[in-house]
Amino acid sequence: MKSIIIPILAVAGLFTSCGAQKAPKQASRLADEFSGDHFYYLTAEDRVKILTDLRDMVLDNYVLLSIKSSLGIVTEPQTLFDDAMTRESQIDASSLTDPLDQARSNLRFIERAEIIIASFKDTHFSGRPVVAAPQILNGITLARVGADVRVIAKIPQVIAYDASHAAVPADYAKITLGSKVVSIDGQPVNDAAAALRPLMSASTPEFGDSRSVMALAQRSVSYPENSFADWEFAVEGAQEHVLVRLPYFYAPAADQRPDALYFLKTKGFQKIDDLKLTWDDATASWNYSHALPVEGYSSTEIPQGMVGATTWVSVDKDKNGVVSGATSMRTGYMMRSGKAYGVIQLFEFVSEKVALKADAPEAQQKAYKDPVVSFVKDLKAAGLPLILDLRVNGGGNPLNSVSVLEAVAKTGETYPPSVRALRVTRIIRQMIESGALDQIPPVGHYDYDYTTVVELRKAIADHREYTSAFTLTDDIKASPDVGGYDQKMVALVTPFCISACDGMSTLLNTAKRATIIGTHTNGTGAGFIGSGPFEELVWQDRYKVMNLRIPNRLFGPGGSVGTHVYDTPTAYADMNSENRPTVADVTYDWAIGDYTGKGQGWYQKAMDTLDQP
Repeated sequence: MKSIIIPILAVAGLFTSCGAQKAPKQASRLADEFSGDHFYYLTAEDRVKILTDLRDMVLDNYVLLSIKSSLGIVTEPQTLFDDAMTRESQIDASSLTDPLDQARSNLRFIERAEIIIASFKDTHFSGRPVVAAPQILNGITLARVGADVRVIAKIPQVIAYDASHAAVPADYAKITLGSKVVSIDGQPVNDAAAALRPLMSASTPEFGDSRSVMALAQRSVSYPENSFADWEFAVEGAQEHVLVRLPYFYAPAADQRPDALYFLKTKGFQKIDDLKLTWDDATASWNYSHALPVEGYSSTEIPQGMVGATTWVSVDKDKNGVVSGATSMRTGYMMRSGKAYGVIQLFEFVSEKVALKADAPEAQQKAYKDPVVSFVKDLKAAGLPLILDLRVNGGGNPLNSVSVLEAVAKTGETYPPSVRALRVTRIIRQMIESGALDQIPPVGHYDYDYTTVVELRKAIADHREYTSAFTLTDDIKASPDVGGYDQKMVALVTPFCISACDGMSTLLNTAKRATIIGTHTNGTGAGFIGSGPFEELVWQDRYKVMNLRIPNRLFGPGGSVGTHVYDTPTAYADMNSENRPTVADVTYDWAIGDYTGKGQGWYQKAMDTLDQP
């Protein structure tokens, strides 16, 4: 059994009036601190000012601004915001006085702001409320499988509670792993998912669709007006569809939006914490469980048939000194017809240190690359091929991806590294100039920090908006610890291979080091760079309603071995990978058996490919 992980997802809102218009009980206050009795109500003037701030922050700092325009994604970003401000000024021209109407109005505005950000089609570019809203969930987890929406996990305790309050309890037991969702409140499920799509920040349509499907059952904004929905399922072995009512529960926590809490409570949503209390007859007392067990698929589960599995967790500490403990990577072997195949699952590139358990002493902690290098050395000694599983890797530090390619590089081969570029902005200039990077001389090999300063200064001198494209590292060669790994290799990718994982895939593709299996990667080509007082760049409007994470660094595949700077006028865009995912050499997509059978289809395809001459 696994602990529940509830992704924080946003779903659709509309550019329409929110809540009934009511005559004010007193003189209208359009923008002052007395607006709203139960919580602060964002008036039309407030909302326009917030969008003004968001517009200016995006126009001044978004590194992909001109690239998105050239791709025809957002051709007039200023007009996009200005038109939204005009609409906001016309919504709720007089103050709403009913607290429920005010709560709904606040929440719908946040949705509309997120729709604007999502229109840039950038997985990294996100807008979220500064004070988070509670998540709602109904006890099932969904995924796109072909043209269908399927149940891939469920919380038995939630489903059992629903059944105990139903007219036909036995119907709830028919919701099995793999069940197909047909409709929600009478609306075809694909139409319901499509309605949520406008709010999903995604660099490729497939990733946006996947997020929309997940959001049908669990999300953190755009709450429904009812605290339940009627779900229709097609269940294997049943002639008739199953129709059940699934209530939404919400997960309250400290420091959440009071307007969202007011809305959920007033609308009759039930706290998930109520289900975490269970009566123990033996002790005649109530027991509280912090996490509800989940049945079904987990993204970090051990693949079916893997032997010798060794799982490594992150032991990095946050700013409060708390160890992450998140699953970082796994090594092991798949066996078929007397043959062995090495497997490395990489779930992230974030960690600096990993260990076999979260509380491992420092002496037992390893650098991120160490387990990879050690395992590849074992494969080399045994003459075994490798399956590199990148299907659900959310990214992190690009240098970790470089170290992985070094570990699997062939003997005597040299590969071009990926490239970076910067937009010349006020913040980027201050960030670079406030450090001591310009005091670092090149020391006989490629120096990223030094080149960053040089290329930025060249762009400033020439009054160019962007720097040239320049490489992150030296050319990539085999790790001295491995000495070259020459066996066959495949890499598994999906749209959930994001950011530094996109970068890993471009490295493998450019080097022609692995046959790539799947559909394609996420398609990100911009991330974040910080330094000193600019380490955490999260932008907020004047009223601290919205947080913006605005990408400020470009990245993409490299070109030629031996070249560290590509100084053509458009290299920064030509070599950028945003909205240009790495496409698989061999096509394979999720089947329901990959969820219920723990990846068997993926690994059979990988072994088939490795067995080809």
